Amino acid sequence: LIERCEESKLHMLLGRLMANILKLGKDKHGNYVMQCILEQGRKEDKKQIIQVVRDAMVEFAQDKVASNVVEKCFEVSTVGPHAEYLREERESLYKIVLGDPASPSTAPLEQLMHDRFGNYIMQCVIKYSRGPDLEALEQRITASEAAL
Repeated sequence: LIERCEESKLHMLLGRLMANILKLGKDKHGNYVMQCILEQGRKEDKKQIIQVVRDAMVEFAQDKVASNVVEKCFEVSTVGPHAEYLREERESLYKIVLGDPASPSTAPLEQLMHDRFGNYIMQCVIKYSRGPDLEALEQRITASEAAL
């Protein structure tokens, strides 16, 4: 529907969808709508979804269906057509996952590595890591290796 809807109708539809990102992201059908918007939507809508996911990162990453939305956020903010526009959101996603460097044991990274769905998020984070993010991630995972 989103891919084929007229522009005038799409604007109203997207407004209603964007007002319910948290609910739709965790829904067994709604998560596909969020992923579709992340793949083919307007860059402003992608940014808004990423911001909501960032603010509920652990909750989304540990949920069976919402974790798919998290993965798509990392993907589109790294390699999608709007990746440059979404650079700041991508950086904020990594900061959330890595947590406070002064307290690595309380970082979401630690929780996600040991969670059945969060583990897939960590694989995705590794896949899309670049430059300083990749280096920081490698250091943190290496430091946690004994606990794995």
